[in-house]
Amino acid sequence: MLDRLADSTLAFLNARGCATLDLRPAFRASDAKLYWDEDFHLAVEGHALAARELATALERLVPADARHVRRGSPALDEAARRALLSPGAGEPAR
Repeated sequence: MLDRLADSTLAFLNARGCATLDLRPAFRASDAKLYWDEDFHLAVEGHALAARELATALERLVPADARHVRRGSPALDEAARRALLSPGAGEPAR
């Protein structure tokens, strides 16, 4: 179920030109305790792993002269914003 939600969200963003980073492979490969026992939120090591993965991805994407990097996200219409913030409320999941 969570993989379907992640796949749908990543596809939604990619279709609109948003760069994405799928952390699932790195999380699956880790032996560290990535989530709190009490709930389904990232633990400190989970955040650290996500940060390392994001830093690696950014190093590949950001030019040496980062002053010319476009800031912000692509504009989304109301239906797209609603679909992104409430999966299932907009476009059907694939």
